[in-house]
Amino acid sequence: CRDISTTSASGLVGYYEGEFFGNFEFTSKNLFGTGRKVSFEFRADARTKEIEISYAEPFVFSANVSPEFGTKWVIAESSYVRREHTLGVKIPLSYETDWYLGVLAGRTTPDAANPDGTNQENYGAEMGVSYSSLDDAVLPGNGIFIRVSGSGEYQRSWGGEDLRQFGATGSGNFLIARKKGRFTIWLKGATWGWILPNLVDRSRWEFLGGWQNLRGYRQNQFAGIRIFWGTIEPRFILARGVHIFPFADIGGYRDLAGWNIKYSCGAGIEYRYRGGVFSIEYGIGEGVPLTRGLLHFGIRMNM
Repeated sequence: CRDISTTSASGLVGYYEGEFFGNFEFTSKNLFGTGRKVSFEFRADARTKEIEISYAEPFVFSANVSPEFGTKWVIAESSYVRREHTLGVKIPLSYETDWYLGVLAGRTTPDAANPDGTNQENYGAEMGVSYSSLDDAVLPGNGIFIRVSGSGEYQRSWGGEDLRQFGATGSGNFLIARKKGRFTIWLKGATWGWILPNLVDRSRWEFLGGWQNLRGYRQNQFAGIRIFWGTIEPRFILARGVHIFPFADIGGYRDLAGWNIKYSCGAGIEYRYRGGVFSIEYGIGEGVPLTRGLLHFGIRMNM
């Protein structure tokens, strides 16, 4: 299964108890008909802002490899600024399987309001492999998608903390879809975490919560050294390209105090159109009344 080739803009805006949050994404998977891919994404909430840009060539000369470049900026107000850059190549091993190999570099700088913060630099390499037998790139009825990746890096910190160390991360995500008649069931999940060291600077933690994992909570409401989430969605195919579904989510994050587990549930509807999937979902977190849930509007162009 391959991604749809299209140029599209998508976004998500939410409001909860005096806070606005959301994201905007522009993606072209066939820029000017050349096969080049470019993506720009902006995400923001009350505490952090993220900007992510990526670019990929379809091939190099006559070789079936796709070079990619990406850069990401994270601005945490009154805390730090984080810059990350990646350069790599994607190699199709078969119609269903891709392999990725790249190098990475990053820098964390304390905000002016955080003079005791830690500066950090990191350099390393990453690799991953993905497999997909989905019958549709964005609204599948049958198939499996699996992606696993890992990275290793040299870290140097100074300022609030002076040290040099090796770091390693691992991640994975999956989707299993099974269809019978007008019903299909989705099982989705993902995990990400630091293998070494056990405790890292907060600027290197991963976020959890929001539209595409714990839908009863705000976008990026939680963060941890390690995270995971999973969901089950029994879907009824109302018409071609239209799914309605309940969902049940579970997620966890490991912070300095230990593991924290969260649950949410709700329902949604998704509509498949040429540029992607339009989604409306209503999620309820633990201990939240039915009328105080979160309503998510969004457009997605991938799984």
